[in-house]
Amino acid sequence: MGVVRTAGKPLRDVIATLRANGIEKIYLTLDMMVSTSLAKFPEWKAISRDGTIRNMPSPAALTRSPIRDMLAGAVAQVATQFGDIIDGIIITELFWDSGSFSDNDLLLYRSDTGATDWPRSDDGALQETPEYQEWLTTKMADFIAHCRSLTAGIPLVMDVRVNWNQPLAGRPESGHDYAKLLRVADEIQPWVYYDTGEESKAVALVSALNKQWPGRVRPALGLWSATPASVGKTLADLAAAHRVQVTPYSKMGTLLH
Repeated sequence: MGVVRTAGKPLRDVIATLRANGIEKIYLTLDMMVSTSLAKFPEWKAISRDGTIRNMPSPAALTRSPIRDMLAGAVAQVATQFGDIIDGIIITELFWDSGSFSDNDLLLYRSDTGATDWPRSDDGALQETPEYQEWLTTKMADFIAHCRSLTAGIPLVMDVRVNWNQPLAGRPESGHDYAKLLRVADEIQPWVYYDTGEESKAVALVSALNKQWPGRVRPALGLWSATPASVGKTLADLAAAHRVQVTPYSKMGTLLH
């Protein structure tokens, strides 16, 4: 495959080459797990309910911080530089593990809700109450809305975790309320990463999401625990899906034949 050359713009070269070879839809993915930047600004790291410090931006970081400015700036830059030759931008690796309870988050929570402290059980343990999860998922959706406002109309897709037991419930502890996200993003891309032998489980989950939000869900099938043969079977069962992503390329094997 020959590469079309544009001085000083290698990514544009790649995209132009893909277009020239018949690839119709091209999306650029922005990974928002910014460990290096968070090492410089540790006060903006998320802290899970059990006290684990995560290399993920906290809700407060996504609301007002240098981290927010950097991440949103990346979205704007991609839209500006490649908006004329791509079909959309995908945001990935933006989630929380059991919420986030950093000091900066508490200041924001107090300001937003009027509460004096985090929700706690009788013994003082932190709790992810429905009210807390409502706040958490709103912070995520607000940031995605801000990113979408910077794309100059280019579609924005949000990667999300899945809830195998209650697909439509999303993963509020991770900040992923699907209904909220779909009010501000164009599509969601759930991580339907299943084990070989659980193909029917994956198909059932995708079917439930597609029924609720037709044309707005593009599942991602992962080849980490599922074999290429298994994913090939699932792809056939999802033939009517709006769009399906398979990842990673390095493990596709027989799917490429």
